[in-house]
This record gives sequence, structure tokens and C-alpha cells, in this order.
Amino acid sequence: ELTFEDVRDRAATRGTNVHRVALQSLALGRPVPALDSLTEEERGYANAVIAFWLEEEPEVEQVEQIVYSERLGVAGRLDLRCRIRSRDGVGVLDAKTGNWISAAAHVQVGGGYPLLAEESGFGASEWALILKLSEDGTYELIEAEATPDDFEAAVDTYRRAGRINREAGKARKARLAA
Repeated sequence: ELTFEDVRDRAATRGTNVHRVALQSLALGRPVPALDSLTEEERGYANAVIAFWLEEEPEVEQVEQIVYSERLGVAGRLDLRCRIRSRDGVGVLDAKTGNWISAAAHVQVGGGYPLLAEESGFGASEWALILKLSEDGTYELIEAEATPDDFEAAVDTYRRAGRINREAGKARKARLAA
């Protein structure tokens, strides 16, 4: 159970559990997350969510909200749209339990979620942050560096890559048949 897929799947399970038990519970107004349902490792990340919650006192607008763009034909589920003490206005926040914050995460959080939330009728977002959680119970707020334009470019690139792969596959099959 040391393959890339095994490690990735365990990380996905950890992230899902921490989101559901800690972030979503607090956002829905439950006073104390059910930490006993988590592994010891997951409890550390959940404690980071609790620390964030106590320090930033989020005023929740949407939690686990599906947002979409009919224009682009894409949808997603944002973790949290809220107000927090350290920022002006409403923004989007996405929790991450991994060590590496990829360009894709910046595009998703900084570009995609604000664009999709606005096009879904929830209004503009003044900021976009990645809530990087650590197993030791600490957290870091990281400004998402991408823009809605970056998100639209990423969607276009993804679709172009799909087209290229389809055409290359057809050409390969034709070569093999010949």
C-alpha cells in the first residue's frame, strides 16, 4: 500500500473526513466537531480547523455549495464562502490537508470558485484563500494567486488537451489497422 494511488487515496480520505467532521460541522453551527470519529492524524488537522475558526470567527454565507457556470459548462463545490476577521468583505476559502499547494489549487480557489459563485448568483468575492491545515493543529491562510481569467484559460486548455488526445487516439487506431 505504498503506491502513488494508495498514498493519494489515503490523503483524499483524510481530507474528506476533516472537511466533513470539522469544517462543515462548524460552518453549519455545530459547536463541537465529533473528533472521536477521526483517526489521530485526522484529529490534528481538525484541531487546525478549530484554531482557524476560533481566531477568524467566520460568518458563513455558503458551505459545501455547488456553484456553476452555464456559459463555461463547468461546476464545482466550494468549501466555504464567508466573512472572516482578517479580511474585508465576503470571500471563498478552501481547506487543504496536503503539504503541496499546486497551481491547480490556486486556479480552483482563486479563479474558479469566485467566478462560479458569482455566475451562480451568490455575488462577487473580494478575496480567495487556501486554508492550509497541518497535522500539528496549526494552519496558514494562503492567498490564492490565480484569477477568473486563469480559470477560463485552464478550462480551455483542459478541453483542448481532451480533443488532442481523442484525435491522437483515432490516428493511432488507424495506423494500427493499416
